[in-house]
Amino acid sequence: MRSPRVDDVRRFDSLPIRIGRASGALRGESAGADCIVRHESVSGHHATIRWSRTAEQLVLVDEGGRNGTYVGGVKLKRGRERAISRGDWVQIGAVWICIDAIDERVCGEAPQSTREMAFNQLDEEIASLRRCVRLRAVEGAAIGERSPELVDGETLRVGRAPECGWSIADEAMSRQQIEVTRRGDAIWARALASKTRVMLGDVEVPTDREVHWPQGMMLRSGTSVFAVDRATERALGRAPHVEAARNFELEPSKSFAPRTHSRHWLPNDMALLAAGATTIFAGILAVWWVFVP
Repeated sequence: MRSPRVDDVRRFDSLPIRIGRASGALRGESAGADCIVRHESVSGHHATIRWSRTAEQLVLVDEGGRNGTYVGGVKLKRGRERAISRGDWVQIGAVWICIDAIDERVCGEAPQSTREMAFNQLDEEIASLRRCVRLRAVEGAAIGERSPELVDGETLRVGRAPECGWSIADEAMSRQQIEVTRRGDAIWARALASKTRVMLGDVEVPTDREVHWPQGMMLRSGTSVFAVDRATERALGRAPHVEAARNFELEPSKSFAPRTHSRHWLPNDMALLAAGATTIFAGILAVWWVFVP
């Protein structure tokens, strides 16, 4: 698959963010899109990014776009919330959009206490300096919940049964549905019950062998959708912007996310560089003050 070409970076400072083709009333379509994507595969009001008070995080909602909305290769059902986070690639029709980073200004609808809790947790993750890997429920009854930590070399069993390592209250899932194993930075998945299908993107997970769970891909079982959540990756970015990429040859059901994309220097990046340069300069001055007579 040819990697998409990144066209532009768009910044948004408030919610909700309505994504669509129409900038106003046009041929009876919904009006007032905030993120305008001018391509025939995108509907007038295709999808919306908003803050979910239930899940206490950003979610994407499909508004009935005729060519579908996908995150991590898994299609959204119309009106259902799908939790999204930094690094997620969203497919709107034939257009890719990357949620590159999020900060508190974007989450303006969130209660102040929720924002404080989120950033306190983020600070703890940065301080820990460890690669904590968990599964995150991004759709369904357990949306917003995270699994116990995936320990290198160990297997986590997911299902409805209380004895599972991560018990999910999803009646459409089997009592013991999925086995997830971490080996280094790689995550592997195997289905345990054949009567309930487990889909990794648009590929069914077999019961007789493990399959690799690529970063950025999402897994569906029953009415629940899961993503791999890496704490150190979530702790990296706070500046909000969206990278929109076009790939008009891509069919929505064929793939999920490009392996590479262009990097745009943003004000937050420049601030980090300036802070680093200032720290180095201060260190040099301190050494000169102590050792130079």
